[in-house]
Amino acid sequence: MRIIAGEFSSRKLFAPKGLQTRPSLDRVRESVFNTLGQYFNGGDVLDLFCGSGINGFEFLSRGADFIYFVDRARDSKEAVLRNSEILKAHDKIKFIKSDYKKALNSFASNSFQYIYMDPPFANEDYYLKSFKIISERKLLKSNGKLIIEHDSDMKIFREGLFSEMQSKKYGKVTISIWEDK
Repeated sequence: MRIIAGEFSSRKLFAPKGLQTRPSLDRVRESVFNTLGQYFNGGDVLDLFCGSGINGFEFLSRGADFIYFVDRARDSKEAVLRNSEILKAHDKIKFIKSDYKKALNSFASNSFQYIYMDPPFANEDYYLKSFKIISERKLLKSNGKLIIEHDSDMKIFREGLFSEMQSKKYGKVTISIWEDK
Protein backbone atom coordinates (compact mmCIF):
# COMPACT_ATOMS: atom_id res chain seq x y z
CA MET A 1 0.00 0.00 0.00
CA ARG A 2 1.52 3.31 -1.06
CA ILE A 3 0.75 7.01 -1.45
CA ILE A 4 0.14 7.83 -5.12
CA ALA A 5 1.04 11.53 -5.43
CA GLY A 6 2.05 14.68 -3.62
CA GLU A 7 4.49 15.34 -0.79
CA PHE A 8 4.57 11.69 0.30
CA SER A 9 4.42 10.18 -3.20
CA SER A 10 5.49 6.52 -3.41
CA ARG A 11 5.86 6.21 0.37
CA LYS A 12 4.80 2.78 1.57
CA LEU A 13 2.36 2.63 4.47
CA PHE A 14 1.38 -0.04 6.93
CA ALA A 15 -1.95 -1.90 6.65
CA PRO A 16 -3.26 -4.21 9.36
CA LYS A 17 -3.33 -7.88 8.41
CA GLY A 18 -6.59 -9.75 8.19
CA LEU A 19 -10.04 -9.08 6.82
CA GLN A 20 -11.06 -6.25 9.16
CA THR A 21 -9.64 -3.56 6.87
CA ARG A 22 -9.91 -3.32 3.10
CA PRO A 23 -7.48 -0.62 1.89
CA SER A 24 -8.65 1.26 -1.18
CA LEU A 25 -6.90 0.17 -4.36
CA ASP A 26 -4.42 2.54 -6.02
CA ARG A 27 -6.54 2.81 -9.17
CA VAL A 28 -9.62 3.68 -7.13
CA ARG A 29 -7.81 6.43 -5.19
CA GLU A 30 -6.23 7.73 -8.39
CA SER A 31 -9.68 8.04 -9.98
CA VAL A 32 -11.06 9.85 -6.93
CA PHE A 33 -8.30 12.46 -7.13
CA ASN A 34 -8.65 12.79 -10.89
CA THR A 35 -12.26 13.80 -10.19
CA LEU A 36 -11.67 16.02 -7.13
CA GLY A 37 -8.47 17.61 -8.38
CA GLN A 38 -4.92 16.46 -7.93
CA TYR A 39 -3.88 18.91 -5.22
CA PHE A 40 -5.56 20.99 -2.54
CA ASN A 41 -5.02 24.39 -0.99
CA GLY A 42 -5.61 23.36 2.57
CA GLY A 43 -8.90 22.26 4.09
CA ASP A 44 -9.82 19.70 6.71
CA VAL A 45 -10.76 16.13 5.79
CA LEU A 46 -12.66 13.44 7.68
CA ASP A 47 -11.66 9.86 6.90
CA LEU A 48 -14.66 8.01 8.37
CA PHE A 49 -14.32 4.24 8.89
CA CYS A 50 -10.67 4.92 8.08
CA GLY A 51 -9.15 1.44 8.38
CA SER A 52 -5.45 1.89 7.57
CA GLY A 53 -5.91 5.61 6.89
CA ILE A 54 -4.63 5.45 3.31
CA ASN A 55 -7.37 7.74 1.97
CA GLY A 56 -6.76 10.44 4.57
CA PHE A 57 -3.00 10.27 4.11
CA GLU A 58 -3.47 10.63 0.34
CA PHE A 59 -5.42 13.87 0.99
CA LEU A 60 -2.67 15.06 3.34
CA SER A 61 0.02 14.28 0.78
CA ARG A 62 -1.85 16.39 -1.78
CA GLY A 63 -2.15 19.52 0.36
CA ALA A 64 -5.02 19.13 2.85
CA ASP A 65 -4.29 20.91 6.16
CA PHE A 66 -5.54 18.39 8.70
CA ILE A 67 -7.06 14.90 8.69
CA TYR A 68 -9.45 13.47 11.27
CA PHE A 69 -9.44 9.67 11.24
CA VAL A 70 -12.40 7.84 12.80
CA ASP A 71 -12.62 4.11 13.41
CA ARG A 72 -13.55 1.98 16.38
CA ALA A 73 -11.01 -0.78 15.72
CA ARG A 74 -7.80 -0.90 17.75
CA ASP A 75 -5.92 -2.21 14.67
CA SER A 76 -6.99 0.89 12.73
CA LYS A 77 -5.73 3.21 15.44
CA GLU A 78 -2.39 1.41 15.51
CA ALA A 79 -2.09 1.55 11.70
CA VAL A 80 -2.95 5.27 11.46
CA LEU A 81 -0.56 6.22 14.27
CA ARG A 82 2.20 4.05 12.78
CA ASN A 83 1.61 5.61 9.34
CA SER A 84 1.70 9.13 10.79
CA GLU A 85 5.12 8.23 12.25
CA ILE A 86 6.32 6.94 8.86
CA LEU A 87 5.24 10.24 7.25
CA LYS A 88 6.24 12.43 10.23
CA ALA A 89 2.73 13.90 10.18
CA HIS A 90 1.76 13.73 13.88
CA ASP A 91 0.82 17.40 13.99
CA LYS A 92 -1.53 17.12 11.01
CA ILE A 93 -3.74 14.26 12.15
CA LYS A 94 -6.07 13.25 14.92
CA PHE A 95 -7.32 9.71 15.43
CA ILE A 96 -10.70 9.32 17.12
CA LYS A 97 -11.32 5.77 18.34
CA SER A 98 -15.09 5.83 18.45
CA ASP A 99 -18.37 4.69 17.05
CA TYR A 100 -19.09 6.69 13.89
CA LYS A 101 -22.34 8.21 15.21
CA LYS A 102 -20.71 9.48 18.38
CA ALA A 103 -17.76 10.86 16.42
CA LEU A 104 -19.94 12.61 13.83
CA ASN A 105 -22.02 14.21 16.57
CA SER A 106 -18.85 15.58 18.21
CA PHE A 107 -17.84 17.83 15.30
CA ALA A 108 -18.91 21.44 14.81
CA SER A 109 -20.97 22.36 11.74
CA ASN A 110 -19.18 23.20 8.49
CA SER A 111 -16.10 21.31 9.65
CA PHE A 112 -14.91 19.53 6.52
CA GLN A 113 -14.10 20.25 2.91
CA TYR A 114 -14.10 16.50 2.22
CA ILE A 115 -15.54 13.48 3.98
CA TYR A 116 -14.33 10.07 2.76
CA MET A 117 -16.49 7.16 3.92
CA ASP A 118 -15.50 3.54 3.51
CA PRO A 119 -17.66 1.55 5.96
CA PRO A 120 -17.93 -2.23 6.06
CA PHE A 121 -19.88 -3.09 2.92
CA ALA A 122 -22.18 -5.54 4.68
CA ASN A 123 -23.99 -2.90 6.74
CA GLU A 124 -26.12 -0.53 4.65
CA ASP A 125 -27.32 1.11 7.86
CA TYR A 126 -23.90 2.77 8.32
CA TYR A 127 -24.43 4.71 5.11
CA LEU A 128 -27.92 6.01 5.79
CA LYS A 129 -27.23 6.96 9.42
CA SER A 130 -23.97 8.69 8.46
CA PHE A 131 -25.66 10.68 5.68
CA LYS A 132 -28.39 11.79 8.02
CA ILE A 133 -25.99 13.00 10.73
CA ILE A 134 -23.68 14.69 8.21
CA SER A 135 -26.65 16.52 6.69
CA GLU A 136 -28.40 17.45 9.95
CA ARG A 137 -25.21 18.74 11.57
CA LYS A 138 -24.08 20.42 8.33
CA LEU A 139 -20.64 18.86 8.57
CA LEU A 140 -19.67 19.67 4.98
CA LYS A 141 -18.42 23.15 4.12
CA SER A 142 -20.02 24.99 1.21
CA ASN A 143 -18.99 23.15 -1.97
CA GLY A 144 -17.67 20.29 0.17
CA LYS A 145 -17.66 16.75 -1.18
CA LEU A 146 -18.76 13.44 0.32
CA ILE A 147 -16.85 10.51 -1.20
CA ILE A 148 -18.36 7.08 -0.60
CA GLU A 149 -16.76 3.71 -1.28
CA HIS A 150 -19.35 0.94 -1.45
CA ASP A 151 -20.16 -2.49 -2.85
CA SER A 152 -21.14 -2.17 -6.52
CA ASP A 153 -24.24 -4.30 -5.93
CA MET A 154 -25.45 -2.05 -3.11
CA LYS A 155 -28.06 0.61 -3.77
CA ILE A 156 -27.16 3.57 -1.57
CA PHE A 157 -30.18 5.41 -0.21
CA ARG A 158 -29.57 8.96 0.92
CA GLU A 159 -33.16 10.25 1.32
CA GLY A 160 -32.54 13.29 -0.89
CA LEU A 161 -29.87 14.65 1.44
CA PHE A 162 -27.10 14.95 -1.16
CA SER A 163 -26.75 15.35 -4.93
CA GLU A 164 -24.68 12.75 -6.72
CA MET A 165 -21.96 14.29 -8.88
CA GLN A 166 -20.35 11.13 -10.17
CA SER A 167 -20.34 7.40 -9.65
CA LYS A 168 -17.81 4.99 -11.10
CA LYS A 169 -17.60 1.22 -10.80
CA TYR A 170 -14.32 -0.69 -10.31
CA GLY A 171 -15.38 -4.32 -10.32
CA LYS A 172 -16.95 -5.04 -6.93
CA VAL A 173 -16.27 -1.50 -5.64
CA THR A 174 -18.05 1.70 -6.62
CA ILE A 175 -16.99 5.24 -5.73
CA SER A 176 -19.75 7.83 -5.51
CA ILE A 177 -19.01 11.52 -5.04
CA TRP A 178 -21.77 13.71 -3.67
CA GLU A 179 -22.26 17.26 -2.54
CA ASP A 180 -24.76 18.96 -0.26
CA LYS A 181 -28.08 19.83 -1.93
